[in-house]
Parts: sequence; structure tokens; C-alpha cells
Amino acid sequence: MKKTIVTLILTFMIWLIFAGKISLPVILLGLGICFIISLLFADKIFRLLKMNYSYKVFFKKLFYIVLVIGVFIYDVFVSAIKVSQHAFELHPSFSPGIVKIKTSLNDITGITVLANLITLTPGTLVMDFDVLDRNYFIHWIDVRSRDEAEMKKEIIGKQENWIENIFE
Repeated sequence: MKKTIVTLILTFMIWLIFAGKISLPVILLGLGICFIISLLFADKIFRLLKMNYSYKVFFKKLFYIVLVIGVFIYDVFVSAIKVSQHAFELHPSFSPGIVKIKTSLNDITGITVLANLITLTPGTLVMDFDVLDRNYFIHWIDVRSRDEAEMKKEIIGKQENWIENIFE
């Protein structure tokens, strides 16, 4: 029953965010749809997200999800500005290249999420992932250094640790 209530609250919050306006019909329709979703899929959602633990851990993971999304939006904004600057330079100063970055993630879902976040950021593209050595091969539009620690900090930042906390 607790899982159903938590699922109802979270799906309703998402509904209100994406609805665009708050009115009585929108609230009633959202509650109805979210109630049906929570009754049918609460156990499956918790099992899918590996949430067979306390609510304290659940909200900790939810906090890290919000952090990852917020930093991702910031990174997309900053990268879009940098790529736009390179596009309009009279004498281009960028140096594209393929870099190899080792990850400490063990969970395949976390590895996939991080690869998608890297690819969705302008100026970077995950080309391949070496499963044995856990290395990403990334095409980066502006390689500033060949030091692996600097590259990892620049491309991945703290997102790797936060994703590890989500999918541990």
C-alpha cells in the first residue's frame, strides 16, 4: 500500500509539472490517471528501479536523480554556448579528438544512463564502450588536455558518482 501511495504522489507531481496549467479538470484527470497507474504498476516500478528498501534510501536516490538532471541541464546549456561559439569563429580554435575515459560504474543501467547523458550533451558523443575494461570511447569536439583525470572531470564531472548512488 505504501508503494502505491508513493507512486501516486510522484506520478501526480510529474503530471502537474507537464500539465502546464492547474485547473480543476486537469487535477481530477491527473488524479484519475495517476491512481490507475499506481494501482497497476507500483510494484513493477519499484522492482524496476530496485527500490525494495526503506523510504529514506528512496528519497536519497530521488535527490541524486534531481541532482543529475539539474547538472545535465546546466551542462547542456554551457556546452551549447561553447559549440555555438566554435561554429561562428572566423578562425576555429577547437581540436576534435577521440578520448578514452574509464568509468567506475558497475551496473549496466548506470553505464547506459551516463553514456546517454554524455551523448546528449552538445560537443560529445559516446562512440563505443569496452565492457571488459569499462572504458568509454568518446568523440569530443574540443579536447583541451590528454590527462585522463582532467578529461574525466571535464566530461563526466560528479555525475558518475551520483549515478552510482542511484543504481547501487
